[in-house]
Amino acid sequence: MYKTRYSFAKEFLGTDDVRLNPVRADAPKPSEPKPRRVFEPLDSRAKLLLHDLPVDQSLSHTAANFPHLVNRLAAVWHDARLLRRFVDELLLDERGGRAGFPYETLNELLMVRESRLEYLTGKRTF
Repeated sequence: MYKTRYSFAKEFLGTDDVRLNPVRADAPKPSEPKPRRVFEPLDSRAKLLLHDLPVDQSLSHTAANFPHLVNRLAAVWHDARLLRRFVDELLLDERGGRAGFPYETLNELLMVRESRLEYLTGKRTF
């Protein structure tokens, strides 16, 4: 079978078409990788919180990967309204384009939130 080669492609394609010139001079350069986030160390309240949590609850994955969240969680630990608001704002994306948390972190935050709110308010939330 005979294949035709079209040598007149430039007549149909503009000079800025990527099919003619896949790497254009005005194309954005690949960005440099983002620097890794510097982890905030656990403060004394967060360390105390991690130590005092019951055995069936843990924030170990969250503390290892997101220590700044454990610091803020420890700051609102004794106020049910602030605790609920803090965790809900973490879990609901209102800014858009957020990647979300790993499953282990999500699970830890939900478990600790529910048990702590039940302890503070005397009511189950779900």
